[in-house]
Amino acid sequence: MKIDDTWYPPSWRGRPASMPWSDWQIWQRWIVSELALYERYAYDVLLDVAPVPSTVIDPAMRRMWRENTAKRIDAVGRRGDASTIIEVRELATWQTIGQVLGYQTLAELQYSEELWTRPLIVTGGVALGVEPAIRAQHITLALV
Repeated sequence: MKIDDTWYPPSWRGRPASMPWSDWQIWQRWIVSELALYERYAYDVLLDVAPVPSTVIDPAMRRMWRENTAKRIDAVGRRGDASTIIEVRELATWQTIGQVLGYQTLAELQYSEELWTRPLIVTGGVALGVEPAIRAQHITLALV
């Protein structure tokens, strides 16, 4: 399965529906920086954590089930054939590491034909002691 979400050019400045205002401010600084080298972006990319029960037959209810139970990646950046999970946070914490690694695992399973790069955390700051762990987990870090 390919990522079927709508792709946006780097010039798009809208706010993704599930991105908190404070994180969106970080995103706005990053998207115009020299670090934002992606050709296009998909936002709020859903990652299924459980199949829709077979008893749910109505297409609208199936869609609602998926939207309510899935995890959401803030953004996926695409450059050529490679995709990168991007987690946007005002402050990167231990939780951010777990979240982005979990998303990476789920994305590699659900979208196995995609070529995934190291995940990226875009943040305004990093909690004490967290940066070495981010680097040790091979997560790219962008401070803006």
